[in-house]
Amino acid sequence: MAIKSHGNRRAKGALIASGEAAASPGYLKDTLANPDLISIESSEMRGKLLLTNDVVALGIDVANTAGASNTHEKLISHQIALAHKVAMEQANKALHEHVPAVELKRLQIAARMIAMAQQGVITLQKLKTGGTQNVVVQHVYVADGGQAVVGALQGCKCDEE
Repeated sequence: MAIKSHGNRRAKGALIASGEAAASPGYLKDTLANPDLISIESSEMRGKLLLTNDVVALGIDVANTAGASNTHEKLISHQIALAHKVAMEQANKALHEHVPAVELKRLQIAARMIAMAQQGVITLQKLKTGGTQNVVVQHVYVADGGQAVVGALQGCKCDEE
């Protein structure tokens, strides 16, 4: 009972203190609607890891942009942010590298991190959509002597001919 009481007190404090849970209007939404001790500890750990890896703003921005609503989506969002950061840093260092072998290694790391970030985006999309994909098939029937254009037309002045 004492543990639960302590956890509830920490949960209430976290609504103001934790970076993920803090909800200032228009900036961050409350991601811990019904916080318990575990969710507070988890949020705090994610925040510390973002801070340690210097991707706080990027990680939170990716999570917010993705509308991350659960731990899995937040973790993947943060991993995407870190992979992006490492990729960009390694690519930048490769541009200024004078040893070809080291330059190549840095470019390989950057390429792997870019691929990981892209895979993270795909995984996040699958989580958000339940792994389903919608394909719209449209049939166009054209009578003899008629004309059809397949695709999206922008600024078409088709009647001018």
